[in-house]
Amino acid sequence: MKNQSLICIFCAALVLGLAACSGKSPTSSPGTEAETTQTEAPFVEEEPVKNELNSTSPIPKINKDYDLTEQIFEEENLILRLPKGVTAVNEGRGENMGHITVTDEEDGWKLMFRPDNFSLKNIINNVSNTVIYDGNVVKTDWSKDVAGTLSGFPVRVWANNIRKGWLHPSNETDTPAVDIIVDYGETLVGEWLGMHIRLEALNPKDDTNIYHYLYNSKLRAVLNSFECIKTPDGKEYTANGITASFPARWPVKAGENSLVANMHSNALTGGITMSTQYNPDPQHHVDQYEGEQFSRTYGSNDWIGVIAKHTFEKDETSEPTILYSMHLFSKFSDRMCANVHVSNNSFGPDEFKAFLDNEQFVDLMNSVKLDPDAWHQPGTAEVNGLLSDGGSIMSYSGSEEELTIPSVIGDYNTVYIGFNAFKDNTSIRKIVIPDGVTEIQGNAFYGCTNLETVVLPETLNFIYQNAFRDCPNLKDVVLPESVSYVGFSAYEGSGTGTFKGSSAEYDSHAFDESGFDKISFAAGAVLSADYIFDGAKLSEIEFPSDLKELGMGAFVNCHNLQRIELPETVTTIGESAFASMFGLPHITLPEGLTEIPEGCFNSTTLDTLVIPSTVTKIGDSATFGAACIVILCPEAEIGERAIQADYVYMEDAYKHVFSDHQELEGSCLYLDGVYDAASQLQGHFYDATSFSYQVYLPSDATVEEADALDRFLLSIGYQDIAWIGSSRDFIPDSTFDFDCTSAGMITGYHGNSDKLGIPNYHLYREDDWWLTGNVYGIVDEAFKDSTFTSAYFRGQCGDGIGSRILAGNTALKDIWFNTSIINEIDSDNSASGIPHYQPDTFEGIPDDVTVHLPEAIPEDLRSGLEESLRAHGIPTGAKFVYYSLR
Repeated sequence: MKNQSLICIFCAALVLGLAACSGKSPTSSPGTEAETTQTEAPFVEEEPVKNELNSTSPIPKINKDYDLTEQIFEEENLILRLPKGVTAVNEGRGENMGHITVTDEEDGWKLMFRPDNFSLKNIINNVSNTVIYDGNVVKTDWSKDVAGTLSGFPVRVWANNIRKGWLHPSNETDTPAVDIIVDYGETLVGEWLGMHIRLEALNPKDDTNIYHYLYNSKLRAVLNSFECIKTPDGKEYTANGITASFPARWPVKAGENSLVANMHSNALTGGITMSTQYNPDPQHHVDQYEGEQFSRTYGSNDWIGVIAKHTFEKDETSEPTILYSMHLFSKFSDRMCANVHVSNNSFGPDEFKAFLDNEQFVDLMNSVKLDPDAWHQPGTAEVNGLLSDGGSIMSYSGSEEELTIPSVIGDYNTVYIGFNAFKDNTSIRKIVIPDGVTEIQGNAFYGCTNLETVVLPETLNFIYQNAFRDCPNLKDVVLPESVSYVGFSAYEGSGTGTFKGSSAEYDSHAFDESGFDKISFAAGAVLSADYIFDGAKLSEIEFPSDLKELGMGAFVNCHNLQRIELPETVTTIGESAFASMFGLPHITLPEGLTEIPEGCFNSTTLDTLVIPSTVTKIGDSATFGAACIVILCPEAEIGERAIQADYVYMEDAYKHVFSDHQELEGSCLYLDGVYDAASQLQGHFYDATSFSYQVYLPSDATVEEADALDRFLLSIGYQDIAWIGSSRDFIPDSTFDFDCTSAGMITGYHGNSDKLGIPNYHLYREDDWWLTGNVYGIVDEAFKDSTFTSAYFRGQCGDGIGSRILAGNTALKDIWFNTSIINEIDSDNSASGIPHYQPDTFEGIPDDVTVHLPEAIPEDLRSGLEESLRAHGIPTGAKFVYYSLR
């Protein structure tokens, strides 16, 4: 707050200065001032006696003669005349277009000229809102026009020593300023409705008094000498058969198909568009909108209009937003209507009705001429049956079998293959798409049933939905590296041979029912969308090496795919990712995977599935059936009926807390690491498991420990089905690699493993059915001349193990047995009377083989057991060693 006595001095000078403007005798005349220019201070010597300017002439007249230099700003329709030492700069274009700043470095002030094409009501409201008095008595504010003050136009003025911001009240910077709004009225000054002039000190201080600068001689010379450049009245514009004359101040854009203008007057504001629309019936178009309809005749054209109501719903608790616009339609040709659309979001029905009879609007509508003969499809050109619209191929009417699309058609480079462009074309077999094309849009080649070859450009970025759908003969597709997106169902029902994909993002159903035999992807490809390969006929898949996520239902109904090896980078698999595949003999899940989701393998029979140690959750019904499931994550949460397999192996089973719902079910359960079930098993074993044939202890358990497990099972309601099973090493990587008769007898092996493990159950295919069955025995010479280096025999082959099963194998180094060998080597199957092992079962193997037996076999039985094994073909030079898994 300034000192009150100082305010009185300021006010006195201000009144004296205003007297000069209003015809009263000034303290000093212009001539006197001109004679003392070298010694005079920049401000009048006497201060105003009060803080209100003369409301009839708030801007002081020039009180000094200067040689003025003229500077013209054509785009702003402005001429400035500047004293020596005063500069004017146009600050730029774009957002700053028309920002002219006049600066006097010597006297320390600047004037900012801002031509404006917004409604003067809005500008006046914005400026007045920035005047913050805060109790300061030094203020001036006129609320009405003062006529003829600057360049002959009325003005409004605000002045204050305390201000915040300029047009933005949120700006907290204090800025002493004078704001002047010049109203051009209905005169034609370019596209402008008026001018906003702002006076500020260059370097304001706490004691700056903005009134001083208003009386600066050079500043008064600038304010009282600027001039507005008037423009001619009206200009005619034409676009695609529509011609109209617009007022000069309205900025108009004549496009290829429309005339678009901003209405710049105090009576008419908003936007107006003139264009053509298909369907020649005006009533048809009007009926598309809710609102009051009307009829008008302007010039030679009859119009039917509607004040359209647009309702925008929000949430249920909020009132909808309602906006209005106005449409007028007149028949243009036998195919089309002319449309005049007027928009202003702040107008209601009454304001739009007033438009219809406004003199400027009537003049504009009377000037409208409609010429259907001048109409053309915007941007179109045709070459060899290819119709291009602004660089987008819209359709093809030819019948060529091989087609090369030109890179330029008409005046436009070809950049898009448009929506439906070649849809249902059955003649084309090969098409070459030129460099420069970036998009193949939806349905572009949908239903091109004879299309075999598409040459794609290196500029291609996007392949949109259904682009190549139902193109069954499309073969050996290679996507350029530039392709970053492949859309929904882009190749559904299409393809033969191979598909080599880029590092793109592939959308849902991209390859549904596709016929490609092999599909591969570059590193970086994203396959997280749902059902990408639903029903695809592929038999081989090569994933991106850095794949992280596989989407829900990814391979559902893929009945030909028999091997899936997920990269080590995969951490997430979507629900039902491998559902309804019927059978999946080979799948590798990587360490790092955290969840087997609900229904992951629903209705898909598996061979040997190994669930990684990193998995923390196995969802409900995650598996459907398998020859064997190996669980390496005993502490994982296991859902309802999550594990269903003939043989279930749970590593470190003593770590698992069995829940009160059924988690595991099948025929056999192997409890790794459990030798005393009563003390080691946690939770609700009976509720969580359902196994009908055997519950196994580790391969090196004793017969006594098996008996103790039987007692435990009987105590909780199970049958006494305990025995000694096959540890992890005994389990083959694949049971599908064994040749097996329908009676469950192994006849051979066609895999490539160097380890022979005799499965308890095996996966096989019968017509279109994938099934699992028991393995009861091994026929004579089943593995003759094989190259296994190790062999594991689990026992319990009820139909026996035949003669010379490994004869001719010269690579074999190790043979392993579990504890059950002591009961089976010299005994018959109790049911059929068939010996488990024949006298020559092991004949023909290397003499230096090492035989591994469980350490749990009592020492007093070992020599007899070794002799029995030699009696069944183990060479005399074999070495016997005893192992322990404890």
